[in-house]
Formats: sequence, structure tokens, C-alpha cells
Amino acid sequence: MTTQEPHFATATHDAGVLHATEVYERRLAAELRSVWSAWTDPERKRRWFAPTAKAYDLDVRPGGTERLLADVEGAEVEFSVIYLDVVEGRRLIWSSQLRSGGRLATAALTTVLLEPFAGGTTLSLTEHATFLDGMEAPEWRKQGTADWLDALVGHIQLDTPS
Repeated sequence: MTTQEPHFATATHDAGVLHATEVYERRLAAELRSVWSAWTDPERKRRWFAPTAKAYDLDVRPGGTERLLADVEGAEVEFSVIYLDVVEGRRLIWSSQLRSGGRLATAALTTVLLEPFAGGTTLSLTEHATFLDGMEAPEWRKQGTADWLDALVGHIQLDTPS
């Protein structure tokens, strides 16, 4: 696996709004269908994305949803997704929101692209996020995204025969 550092751009506005874009790339030594399944199979995704969640649901299809409910530092946090575009084995596009204590903290548009190469799969993730009222910071999101992408890599390595 190789990792490309994320590209990162931010813009600030006076109305408690901060915009940021992140781009990540991972080259995985796993077949495309295994990487796709890790993103789209509810049990597999829960193992790497939401292992400690109080509740987790996943329905990957255009118009389908994903929802994670967790307690984080004493606050109830909800991450919810609506899948906008799903191209089997190739592309996922979703809009998401993160709420903490019922308040909207972040809204985002995310694209995941998968491309096979000899010996594995390249995964590219681009996220355009709007952070509200300092409830989440781009740096926190950047670290969180890197952490769960690392968890995905670990999950795939465990599930891929040597």
C-alpha cells in the first residue's frame, strides 16, 4: 500500500462558516471487488468504520442511506449519508452531515473512486466540507478521515489471503 498526503484547501467566512477540500489516495494490494465490498457490505463496513457505534445502518444505492450514532466525549454524535450516485465497483458519491448534540456541525459532498491496477486497487477520496460555528475543525476531520482510511486498509489486509 502507498499513501499520498491529502491536498488541503480552506476558506473562511465571517458567518461561522469554514470551507475545506481534502483529497486522499491509497494504493491497496487487494482486488477491486474486495475493496468495493469493504465499502458497501454493511457488516464489513461496520467492522472498520463504526466498530464502537451505538447504531449503524448502511444501504448503498442511489437514494440509499447510511447512519452512525455514537457517544463522543459525552455528546451524542450522528453521521448520516444519502448516496447520490453508485456505479458498481467504481464510484460512490454521497452527501453527508455530522450532528453533535442535535446541532449541525458539518455538511459535505464526498466522492470515492476505485481503479484497478496490476496487483491491486487505487482508492481516491475527495471531500468538500462546510464546517459550522467551530463545532468541528478541518484538522479534526482530516485526522479522522485518515484514521478510518487506515482502518479500511487494515481490514482489507486481514481479509485478503496472502
